[in-house]
Amino acid sequence: MVPVHGQVFFRGDPLEYGSVMFQPTQGGELLGALLSFNRPDQDVLADAIAWAMSRDEILVWAETGYGDQVRVALTNPASSPIIAKFTWLGGDNIPIAVRLEPETLTRINIDRPPLPGPSAIGLPRPEELPTQTLRIEAVGREHLLTFGRRTTTARPPGVYVSALGGPPSLGQLQTGRPHLVPPTRATFAHLRKHRGRWEVFFECRRPETDADEPAHRLGTLTAYQDARGVEAVTLLIGPEDGDGGPSVVLVVPEKGRRRLLAGPREPGLQVYRRSYSDRWYCRIVLPESWLSRGEDEPTFLGFARTHGDGPAFESGPGTTAPWRLEPARIAVNLGHWDDRPR
Repeated sequence: MVPVHGQVFFRGDPLEYGSVMFQPTQGGELLGALLSFNRPDQDVLADAIAWAMSRDEILVWAETGYGDQVRVALTNPASSPIIAKFTWLGGDNIPIAVRLEPETLTRINIDRPPLPGPSAIGLPRPEELPTQTLRIEAVGREHLLTFGRRTTTARPPGVYVSALGGPPSLGQLQTGRPHLVPPTRATFAHLRKHRGRWEVFFECRRPETDADEPAHRLGTLTAYQDARGVEAVTLLIGPEDGDGGPSVVLVVPEKGRRRLLAGPREPGLQVYRRSYSDRWYCRIVLPESWLSRGEDEPTFLGFARTHGDGPAFESGPGTTAPWRLEPARIAVNLGHWDDRPR
């Protein structure tokens, strides 16, 4: 059984960002078939019908892939409801059906399969599979979304988050192509333990700039999404769906005073920055009170980057939808850093 939680419908959202079903590259394929004047009409008609039949009725993407639940977003651009069925591959194979209303974006939280139990009394519990695949069936077509483990165990040299990415267009979601940030503007995040303290290290690349650029001022900032246009990074700690939002939101500009928008002010917080002509580095030493301990209570971390030369917004892990700039969180188990192999 696949438990489903918290359906939320946002009517009309997909239409604000272009057509789901007719992207320019795909439209070019159709026009190429229709404008082939040297071919028989029957062949042109057959190609046009094949093109129409190959279009997916729904658009599916993963929003969150860590913790005991995953969150999936689906759009139904049709004029009538569609039934989507969810099944974990290798699970009990009993699908759950969800009604997708027309012209609506639907976000669904789905429980992961239960962790494997011990194979015999006295033996340790088997490890969770490295990947889990969710199958989504609708209107005769199948979509597969693959997720990693519930939590990532922090071990030396640390936990690396792939380059932060910007919000994808609907065309990129349809084709599965990520929104790649140019290497000259890329952002990397790394969680590690150094001298007994946990810290997050950012590498932020940008076009060359004057070393004497004035400091950024965040005095009136009330939401980290409003930092667009400021060269800055944001660290979020806490689950996405926690009461009142993340427990910690820290915005650090390349130059100027940092802003703690949420979370307790702790004397253990330390922030170090260094700027170069084409990049800058930020090292945030985290107070112990901000972190969870043990395998049962992982620490949830999210990262964001804004740029001083425009409204770009990038996040990790994963990317955000243009209408919901809320980074996902990676669930990290901090309790095994000092384990040594026997």
